[in-house]
Amino acid sequence: MEILNKNPYQNVIDFIDVAVDSDEMMNWLIDLEKLPNNLRNDHLNRMSRKMTESREPEKIIDIVKSINNPKVLSAVNLVIQDVYDSGIRTKKYLKKCNNDNFNVLISLLAT
Repeated sequence: MEILNKNPYQNVIDFIDVAVDSDEMMNWLIDLEKLPNNLRNDHLNRMSRKMTESREPEKIIDIVKSINNPKVLSAVNLVIQDVYDSGIRTKKYLKKCNNDNFNVLISLLAT
């Protein structure tokens, strides 16, 4: 039974929490943003294919595919930095703090 008030973007919140907890992942995302589009696209396409072959959860593969968009990747990195700087988990951050960057990210993902 689906919980009615479950956040439809819980997978994004979980992804951000994992990134905040992992310096390696945060650095990887920052480095991705610095790559030329063609190199980033190649890397993320290979990664999503491997994830599909490994039967990773589709919601995680979708996030990897979505950060192929430079605007989405930039928005993800801004939200991760906001949450990291706040010192609290993403769900609490969204309730207590200015979440303009998260709203931008969600609007980009919705398009």
